[in-house]
Amino acid sequence: DDGIDIDVLSELVERAAHLITVCRGRISAAQQRVAGIVQTLETEISP
Repeated sequence: DDGIDIDVLSELVERAAHLITVCRGRISAAQQRVAGIVQTLETEISP
């Protein structure tokens, strides 16, 4: 049998979903930090 066990597959999918959620949160936080930095730079540059 060269197929993957359904329980193993279920665990892998659950882990992948968790990692996607974590990564989305980290990406969102990074985007907010970058937007804040850009806004600060634009404020400093504006006359």
